[in-house]
Amino acid sequence: MGDILMASCLLSGLKHFYPRSQIDWVVEPRFFQVIEHHPALNRAIFWNKAEWSKQFKGLQLAALWKETAALRHLLRFGPNNGAKGPYYDLVLDAQGLLRSRILSWLTGAQRRIGLTSREPGGFLMTELVNPPHDTFMASEYLYLLAHLTATDPHHLQKAISPAVHVSQTSTRTAKDLLARHSIENYVVILPFTTRPQKHWIQQGWGQLAEGLHNLGYRTLMLGGPMDQEKAQVIAASSRQILNLTAAVPLSTALALIQGASLAIGVDTGLTHAAVIANIPTVAIFGSTRPYLSAWNARLRVIYHDLACAPCKRSPTCNGGFHCMNSISVQEVLSAALEVLQAGTRPLKSPK
Repeated sequence: MGDILMASCLLSGLKHFYPRSQIDWVVEPRFFQVIEHHPALNRAIFWNKAEWSKQFKGLQLAALWKETAALRHLLRFGPNNGAKGPYYDLVLDAQGLLRSRILSWLTGAQRRIGLTSREPGGFLMTELVNPPHDTFMASEYLYLLAHLTATDPHHLQKAISPAVHVSQTSTRTAKDLLARHSIENYVVILPFTTRPQKHWIQQGWGQLAEGLHNLGYRTLMLGGPMDQEKAQVIAASSRQILNLTAAVPLSTALALIQGASLAIGVDTGLTHAAVIANIPTVAIFGSTRPYLSAWNARLRVIYHDLACAPCKRSPTCNGGFHCMNSISVQEVLSAALEVLQAGTRPLKSPK
């Protein structure tokens, strides 16, 4: 989800350079709500990765072949089946994975531009872009757009940005929920992500909520269905936490984030949504460090630049996760107070 949110700058950029273009996006159905209301998107093409994986593991090969053939036909000939040749003039692979490269290749488009990566299948692309090391948010997508448009990527950084668009219905649903709980000023905490080395100390979230309560804020906790067990433990640590984990749809969660006074989270999609929504945000990074700065002037990244960090998917600490466990509650509270008081003053991220 975070990758989709950050790559949404491609939608804005493509419409800026090619205002008459039609832009479609291949996306997993569960993440459709993230880009559903973006004004530059014409159509979403659903790739049900979970169902394909289930069919493959269950040896339902006939069903898998049928779905693969249907998706290939849609990608190659378009929604109306009227095209004689490739339907798409250009395909951008913003993920750089083998599966995304295969999907790009299935379109048959004459121009397929992707990012270099350690994943195989680079030969399936007609052009590869190797972005330089950059700690600005979504920089790899800006370099992809710069390659396509022959534009200075630093110029694009000033002109193009990702965006989170939510419907009026989702906004009303979020407001109704807040009214039912008599909540006005609130902070969202976003503790959950896919890998244990990206989690912050579990007991810290309750202490954080107590500190935020002393500042006059109620704490809302957001997450997905897979996070419910961990969420219950965190919620039990403080009465100041309203646990909404898996209790609201993704679209409502995004609306709640947009209305928050502050967001505090780890390297997860909802944290990236808060940064993109331009609300004050404290991002706690350790084993991964997707960025240190962004368009959001009220972003504060807490990142202890240890010799072993960022280790990404290959921790060497035997479960110690010192990069995250060394970040204290007081450090996070201080960063929260800093961004709350910052207004629009640009903040420098720590090195």
